Amino acid sequence: MAPTPTWFILAIQDHPENFLRKNLLVYHSTFADEEGITKACGCPLLPLKSRKKGPAPVSEQGKTDIVDEAITFFRCNVFFRNFDIKGPADKLLIYLTFYINLSLKKLEGCRTLAEGSKAILNLGVENVTIPGESGFPFTGLFSLPQSQQEAELLRDYLKQIREETSGRLLGVAYRPNGTPNKWWLAFAKRKFMNIALLDK
Repeated sequence: MAPTPTWFILAIQDHPENFLRKNLLVYHSTFADEEGITKACGCPLLPLKSRKKGPAPVSEQGKTDIVDEAITFFRCNVFFRNFDIKGPADKLLIYLTFYINLSLKKLEGCRTLAEGSKAILNLGVENVTIPGESGFPFTGLFSLPQSQQEAELLRDYLKQIREETSGRLLGVAYRPNGTPNKWWLAFAKRKFMNIALLDK
């Protein structure tokens, strides 16, 4: 992933709402609604560059996947209160943006990579809710499961993609020496789509 330019970071840190309103639009996923992609509850099970156990097809290591997009676009998209969905992949992008937001909130106060790892790696696989269950953050984003098989397929995919996102997020939220990257952890205070982040 290409690093975010310093001028961009400084601009949105100083006056985020004004800068975004004047200069930027929300970033959408580049993944089209292609035939052959399995869906569960309307969520596309897009390929991942992941060795984590789960139902996601395996993506080539050199290609961008939806997790790359979510992390790359996060520091822009997190400022928006509305998200015009252009396709099914945008629904997954919204879900991951919220998950990254939640993960950064968990990382607040974690002064080392080791502490941060403990804080969010389990977050990826614990209490993973799906549409229709209490605690699922986006009513109407995905459809309700039509069978137990569909429900468990979506849950397993979300577990896999959350776990993968957690691992990659640690790689940008902390510097190579294990200290926090303030240009990432500062975004823990934002609320994506104005959704309050509640510690459980």
